[in-house]
Amino acid sequence: MRIRFLLLLSLLAGIFSLDAQGIRDAIKADPNMSGTIYTSYKPDLTPQAEPPKGYKPFYISHYGRHGSRWHSHDKLYNTTLGYFTAADSLNALTDLGRDVYERMKKVHADAIGRSGHLSPKGTAEHRGIAERMYANYPEVFSTRKGRDCFVECRSTTVPRCIMSMAAFNERLKELNPDIRIHRECAERYLTYMKNLKNMNAMYKYTKEISENFMDAHVEPDRFVAALFKPQYADTLDRKMVMRNMFRMASIMQDVDYLGISFYDLFTEDELFNLWQCYNVQSYVTFGPSAGYGDSIIRDAKPLLRQIISDADDAIANGGRSAFLRFGHDINVVPLLGLMKIDGKCERIPVEKFEELYKYWADALITPMATNVQFIFYRKPKSDDVIVKVLHNEGVCRLPVETDIFPYYHWKDFREYYLPIATE
Repeated sequence: MRIRFLLLLSLLAGIFSLDAQGIRDAIKADPNMSGTIYTSYKPDLTPQAEPPKGYKPFYISHYGRHGSRWHSHDKLYNTTLGYFTAADSLNALTDLGRDVYERMKKVHADAIGRSGHLSPKGTAEHRGIAERMYANYPEVFSTRKGRDCFVECRSTTVPRCIMSMAAFNERLKELNPDIRIHRECAERYLTYMKNLKNMNAMYKYTKEISENFMDAHVEPDRFVAALFKPQYADTLDRKMVMRNMFRMASIMQDVDYLGISFYDLFTEDELFNLWQCYNVQSYVTFGPSAGYGDSIIRDAKPLLRQIISDADDAIANGGRSAFLRFGHDINVVPLLGLMKIDGKCERIPVEKFEELYKYWADALITPMATNVQFIFYRKPKSDDVIVKVLHNEGVCRLPVETDIFPYYHWKDFREYYLPIATE
């Protein structure tokens, strides 16, 4: 198991420079890597350079996606189970189809009424991020010698985000009960916590692009014939059946306590092609594509402005040790694009989507619980503040000049990004 895990890590570490065969190998090593935006969280635990001598962390700013969840709506579970229920009533299931029907009944019974909510794995993901943050930056969360540690938290009004915030806070309080935490979720903060104005306006155009790509790359006949007898299979929208079963397979890693998988239903080629289709879909929907990305990443400007403003306040006035925000992938990815973070914001034109897999993988960019962390440092009796930016706990390279990479002088960071966030 350890050898297999290390192999997977080595594959993931270089995925942005890999060709199609490399990505196929990553998916072969762990089919869950085909799970697109449903891929569960895998932190980047690569050792990081120590800060310059004398600098200590004093403030953390964070925006994170909610953790692993069930699918958003009961409709997908009902529709998918319905294929098998109807076929069973007509004696139209193959032997494999009957086996899958039994699995689907268990999945359906578990999910109905929980759709869209945080799963136990999602809770564990945020507890883990909190624990590592506490361990990596003990000075930020210290209450020794009467030091006050105050953590401000906000989430969107969606329950899975609120529960993610609660899981994160709970772990911090377990580690140090003296931490003071203020939690809030309110519509007034959605202007920057969940700004979707431009993305919603572009959705009808991006949907057509992704659907056309899907139609050209999904061949469902073998898959459907393996589950359903011909007289029933001929009545189905075969591509939709295959797509729904792929989405069902993808989400099972997020409710892994069931111990159920559907990946055995797909060939390696089918998994790769389906991953590629959904990778394109997420890229054009809320990624930094050359055709639509300019509008979409503008949605992140209020969030970046708020991050800078809150940091300025913490630097000048103290009061907060950390500001933790909990939202959605559709806000994290535009933030990465707006910040032009290396390796996270390739600008691929529409005619190049056949090659998108070489440059951008949604399973790594925005898995469940994906997060961006800004770690601020300073040293006593100095006005110089430096910052390190992490994506999924791994260091980011920014388009800002620095002589102390992976750290950046805050004045340089601010000078570069504030005009971008306000223009």
